Amino acid sequence: MRIVQNNLFQKSVNELLVLRELRKGPLSRVKLASLLGLQQSTVTYCTSRLTEAGLIRLTGNKISQRGAGRKPELLAVNPDAGRIIGVEMLRGSYRMSICDILGNLISSDVSLYDDVSSSTQEEMFRARVDTIVGRVLSRCEGTDVWGMCIAVPGIVSLDGKKIIDCWTHGLRECDFSGFLSSFSFPIVFENDANCCALKYVIHGSDIEDDTFLYVRFQSYDGLVLPPGIPSIGIGTGLVLAGKLYRGYRGRGGEFRSVYTSTASGATQLSFSHEELARRHEDPMIMESIVKELLENMMSIRALLDPRTIYLGGFDETERQFLIAGLHEFSDSDETAGFVDSCVIINKAEDDASLGAASLVVDEVFRIPRLGERSDKNTINWMSRAIEDS
Repeated sequence: MRIVQNNLFQKSVNELLVLRELRKGPLSRVKLASLLGLQQSTVTYCTSRLTEAGLIRLTGNKISQRGAGRKPELLAVNPDAGRIIGVEMLRGSYRMSICDILGNLISSDVSLYDDVSSSTQEEMFRARVDTIVGRVLSRCEGTDVWGMCIAVPGIVSLDGKKIIDCWTHGLRECDFSGFLSSFSFPIVFENDANCCALKYVIHGSDIEDDTFLYVRFQSYDGLVLPPGIPSIGIGTGLVLAGKLYRGYRGRGGEFRSVYTSTASGATQLSFSHEELARRHEDPMIMESIVKELLENMMSIRALLDPRTIYLGGFDETERQFLIAGLHEFSDSDETAGFVDSCVIINKAEDDASLGAASLVVDEVFRIPRLGERSDKNTINWMSRAIEDS
């Protein structure tokens, strides 16, 4: 381990290292010292401070060992030390997932927005966020909220404070950093497909440094859409070697079919808005949409070599077309590997909100860099809780 001259920072790092190991499961102090390469006295000091801060606790279980002597006690993260919130803000409703600090889901539900009179779309969006925060505080009364991530369809800045483009809420180039700083806990925004991918970093496979793609198919049928907006939205979340890839400008994951022509007025797929709106009435349109999507995914797979391509957001009817489309691809030896890599998610309703919570959990357990600023607007409350104890 690299030696850092700042003693306070090093103590904080040691404590976070202990927490990161205990996040994987209960361990004894002796085992922690062995895994982390720390002296037992250092581990004892760290665990004492963490216990006092309410971040870890004794499990009540002891390790069986041969011979006489005191049996080592097991320590574990206290999941109820705080609450992590993930929210997906759709056009007509929002879904909220409340999790413990390990990312385990406690509750999830969908609510309609309250009627709000406002002069601009941005004002309405702020009022909706304010209402959601109030509901969070009410639901989590008596327990600290350590952070919240709000998933939105569209492009979000790398720092999570600015929404660059989100048609569902009529937002363009909106900086919310001042607004978000007014709340008692840190809040950030993230693209919804990115959040879906993040869910599978924590709640997916046990493969370390996993590489996969999450394709989100979002239908806006039945909603009053602004002019020029299609009834289908497609987003992709890309995880490379266990880390979400946001791209150089934070615009990674924006889907655009290779068959799309700018002159046609189409945006993500090569179909007109009218054709997309008629896809449930005309099976041939839906078949063509699925085929075009899968052909694009096959090219992306050849380029990035992901382990898995998760396909989520399709309703029951759309999933049948998707299954049929994959079956056609499986007839060829050249595409059989692509089909095997695809996983259709039948229940994806909580993926974005749970993934948003997963983003916060990742930040909570992230070891800060030396000199990195941390305040009430920073999702790194675990470090602050230790320092304040």
